[in-house]
Amino acid sequence: MKKFMKRNSFLAVMFFACASLIFASCSKDDDKTPSGIDAAIGTYIGKIEVIGGADYFDAIIKVSKVDDSHIKIEAKSGEKYSGVAAKTMKVSNTHNISINTLNEPNGSFLYSIDDKTVILLTEQTQKDEIIYSFKGTKQ
Repeated sequence: MKKFMKRNSFLAVMFFACASLIFASCSKDDDKTPSGIDAAIGTYIGKIEVIGGADYFDAIIKVSKVDDSHIKIEAKSGEKYSGVAAKTMKVSNTHNISINTLNEPNGSFLYSIDDKTVILLTEQTQKDEIIYSFKGTKQ
């Protein structure tokens, strides 16, 4: 009889452990990490290096969402560096690690989701366009 009760107790404990695991893993947890490109949207402060020109420290750029796969990058208006080219780039989210460009003619954009840092390099696509690089942190 003791053997039977031990076995039933063991089976009951195992049943409740499995049931708890199933219910815990099936709960509707909200994933707070955005899976799209929204994490890269915002204002950044850092250094603009104009290719063949001056460097600007504490420069501010704004990244806005155009659609689900494109962002627009613009320098803050009214500043000495405001004449740099505004660019629209196609980006994608890489496994919630980074948001970056792949084979984009307007330049390269790399945003690290964990560090909240961005590295940007624009390419000249029009005559007399001021191209630049930017390294900064999201505010």
